[in-house]
Amino acid sequence: MDDACDDCEVWQVFGDVYVCYCFFSCIFQYNGWMLSSLIGLLVHKMGWQAQYPTLIKRVFIVFQAGVLGSVFISWVGYFSYPIYYILGGLSVLLWLGAVATLSVSVL
Repeated sequence: MDDACDDCEVWQVFGDVYVCYCFFSCIFQYNGWMLSSLIGLLVHKMGWQAQYPTLIKRVFIVFQAGVLGSVFISWVGYFSYPIYYILGGLSVLLWLGAVATLSVSVL
């Protein structure tokens, strides 16, 4: 009987991890791949990579760091550790800062 309860607890933990994985996949797919591609196409279409090579490289690195930090956003609903809220908020600020830097500097 105790073994069955232990299995249920293990399933509960892995079930939460699976849901977090699904949330992260959606966040990473939409924020990471789609927006990175769209910003890359905009930069290429406007010819900014030739005019502002250093700026574009910095914006890209900060943007990707913010996207990778989005894993914490998908974890805050299931694992309520305060550090996840802080890291999730910082990743959002990094992402917004990268987009704002690009738009202010280039436009």
